[in-house]
Amino acid sequence: MDDSQIISLFFLRDQGAISAVQEQYGSLVRRIGRNILRQEEDVAECESDTYLGLWNAIPPEKPDPLAAFIAKIARNIALNCRRRHLADKRRGDSFGVSMEELGDILAAPSVEEQFSAAELGRAIDRFLQDEDTESRKLFLRRYWFGESVSTLAEELDLGENAISARLSRIRKRLKKYLIKEGFTV
Repeated sequence: MDDSQIISLFFLRDQGAISAVQEQYGSLVRRIGRNILRQEEDVAECESDTYLGLWNAIPPEKPDPLAAFIAKIARNIALNCRRRHLADKRRGDSFGVSMEELGDILAAPSVEEQFSAAELGRAIDRFLQDEDTESRKLFLRRYWFGESVSTLAEELDLGENAISARLSRIRKRLKKYLIKEGFTV
């Protein structure tokens, strides 16, 4: 079933839409959840909440592409779940480390000092458009999907040091770009 057919099922309020999303995008939702949460019960909750979020968002939304819309919902739900857990107890895991790596560059600006968060997002999008495909994918897999350096190294058949070095160079280019664009980093 293609994305337009799935979206049509949502508009018809047909519960088969959830089954179709589970079949086609369930592994993506679980991967995002696992990269951020690590606990299987939290991942399962995140997956269920993602399907509920889709049910509530479509209609009126008519997302294109559907996969990106699903990934965004799953990521936001997983991050919210993670924040709840971190409020109780700080855990050390690779997603936290990946966010700390970006923390020096993307420190939370005051309203008076910086552009809006949406403008920062657009600046990062422009930066990524100028990057080569490999660097863009590596950046997104690490900092959007929260994949660990070891997972990236294994899947790309490179050493962890090589992946870390590439990510470090990308972060340096991002920092230089954001400074050029007028962001204080």
